[in-house]
Amino acid sequence: DAVNSQMSKTVDVHLKDIERVSQAILSDPVIQRNLRTPVDEIVEFRASDEVRYQLFQYSFPWIYIYGAYVFRLDGGLFYYTKGSSPPLNYSIWDEPWYPVVNSESEPGWFYWPTGSETTAIRDKQQVFSLVRAINDVNTGDKLGYLKLDLHINMLNAIFDRNVRDFTLRHLLIDASGNIIYDGDNRLTGRELPAEWRWALTEPGGRIRIEGADYVFVTHTSNYNKWKIMAFIPYQYITRESVKIRNALLLIGFASVLVVAIASYYLSTGILRPLSRMMS
Repeated sequence: DAVNSQMSKTVDVHLKDIERVSQAILSDPVIQRNLRTPVDEIVEFRASDEVRYQLFQYSFPWIYIYGAYVFRLDGGLFYYTKGSSPPLNYSIWDEPWYPVVNSESEPGWFYWPTGSETTAIRDKQQVFSLVRAINDVNTGDKLGYLKLDLHINMLNAIFDRNVRDFTLRHLLIDASGNIIYDGDNRLTGRELPAEWRWALTEPGGRIRIEGADYVFVTHTSNYNKWKIMAFIPYQYITRESVKIRNALLLIGFASVLVVAIASYYLSTGILRPLSRMMS
């Protein structure tokens, strides 16, 4: 659990850094001005270059920010990406998370689960996204939305842990039960299977996955309530316990043998002079 706790803190540090970058983008004067300007008055190419340069300035130093997208409410899009460009006329209405922000219960900001880039034409990378509303810093009126795509390599670097002859499997699960990261990459981007959900409320225990038994440990982040689950094959633990048992038996046998030999020589050394004396 100490390892899980440290990993959770590392994830939190990365996310806090990304959230600070997003806050700087939201309040940037150039971005604010271009979002306030009505679409019929904006000079499109100049505005795109201005905003793209600002997004480049904020995003480029962070290797895990793979793309930064500013969506206007009227459908316009400003962006900077390290990968493939969006399709022509791509807008906020094409985003899978648009129904979330177009509802009465819209959150101020949220993370969208891991999946292929929605904005890339080709060579789509695995990303999870931070989405935030952009409000006018003067009036509080909503101007648009920011999306930062975060490359899954950020999590690979944190959770890549090999233990002897097997890989320790980790799951990173958000507060809604979506799997942001799976060390085996089989469940990434999906919801946690229903038969596993009971384990989220337990600090640890034993669970059966695809016909094999595992021992798991769960840690919950105090920052965002995301959970880390670490899985160790049960057979590995039993194999190690057998090795320990055999080692203890070997040590016990060797100890008995040493005591027996020492007792023999000790008793012989005492009895032989006594026998001579009696004779």
